[in-house]
Amino acid sequence: MSDSQQVASGFADRLKIALERNGFPDERGRAAIIARKVKASHVAVKKWLDGQGLPDMKRQIVPAQWLNVSINWLSTGLGNMEVINMDSETMALFKLVQKMDQRGKQMMRSVAESQMHYSA
Repeated sequence: MSDSQQVASGFADRLKIALERNGFPDERGRAAIIARKVKASHVAVKKWLDGQGLPDMKRQIVPAQWLNVSINWLSTGLGNMEVINMDSETMALFKLVQKMDQRGKQMMRSVAESQMHYSA
C-alpha cells in the first residue's frame, strides 16, 4: 500500500469513527448526508469513505466541525479526537494556569479540588 493510500485509508477510518459516534451508522445514505453537509459530490464522499480518495483541507474542516472532532485528529490521526469547547472565562483561566510554574499549578489544583468538595 502506498503512502497516499495509507493516508486516505486512515482518514476513512477516522471519518467512520466520528460518524458512528455522532449517530450515523454504516448504512446506505450516509454518503449522501455527508455530501450535502460538506457540499461535495456523492462519488467523492464514497471515495473518502472507502479510503480511495482524500478531500482537500477545506473539505476536511467542515466534517470535523460538523462532527465535533479535532481537525488535526481527523486529517492526521494525531492528538485527541475530542474538541474541547471552553467559554471565554474558562479559556482565560486556562491560559493563566499554562503560564504558572509547577508549584503554582499544584496550588491551583488543590484549590480547585477543595472547591469541588464544597460545591458537591
